[in-house]
Amino acid sequence: MTCMCKADGRTSGSLEFSLGGERFLTFDSETEEYRADNSLGERLKKKWENDEDLNKFFKMTLKGDCKKLHQCSVHWKKHLERTAASTTAIATVPSKAAMNMPIAWWICPVILTWITIVGFLGGSLQLQLLRAGLSGK
Repeated sequence: MTCMCKADGRTSGSLEFSLGGERFLTFDSETEEYRADNSLGERLKKKWENDEDLNKFFKMTLKGDCKKLHQCSVHWKKHLERTAASTTAIATVPSKAAMNMPIAWWICPVILTWITIVGFLGGSLQLQLLRAGLSGK
């Protein structure tokens, strides 16, 4: 997954699908298009590009996860700036409220989303690879 944040605050991203370390397909949430890198990617692209539900799922997942990651990076950037500023001041003590912020509020949704994607795509992709005779088994 790759995320980008525009100057106006909108986020977009892409999903890269790989098998054995070799990328074969990329989905871009902004254009809602697939880019195939080899023959396997071409076959899956033909199947997936007309699946409106799958495309909507990928787009909404990327939109949500990229937005959460951006919010997290903004939060931690501010936190690090405060921490760095406090180390230069002799009598300054960092705020305990900022330091005790739990990380779980953003990690859990991201992990659950990717578990869902892996579970959904893992079975679907394996079935499609078996049908195509490309599983290597």
